[in-house]
Amino acid sequence: MGVLTNSITIPVTVTDGLGCSVVKNATVTVNQKPKLILNDEVICLGASAPLTADISTPGSTYTWSGGLNGSTVNVSPTTTTQYTVTATQPGPGGCSVVGNTTVFVKDKSPVKISPIDNSGVCSNINSPD
Repeated sequence: MGVLTNSITIPVTVTDGLGCSVVKNATVTVNQKPKLILNDEVICLGASAPLTADISTPGSTYTWSGGLNGSTVNVSPTTTTQYTVTATQPGPGGCSVVGNTTVFVKDKSPVKISPIDNSGVCSNINSPD
């Protein structure tokens, strides 16, 4: 899919100081703002997450906060972080759209293992020969 546009041709009349007029047609093109698709991510502390932005226009450029570029970037934040991306369609008149996505970082809580209470375990069970 390319850049979506709507065009209209309108007559424009120009009159000089002597009253002479000329009529010319002018075409006005309005590019539609692209739809930016983003998803939030949840990771554990120390992990990384791929962030993907898509506006469904081949050749578009993507610039992320933190100086990252590309439709998909990998990030490894140590705390919950919001990232901003600017997606720009190619060519003259290509529109830009800005969006935000968040990577939620969950702390790896240490697992506590308690000793087993074996007071109810029988110690004189005979094993078969």
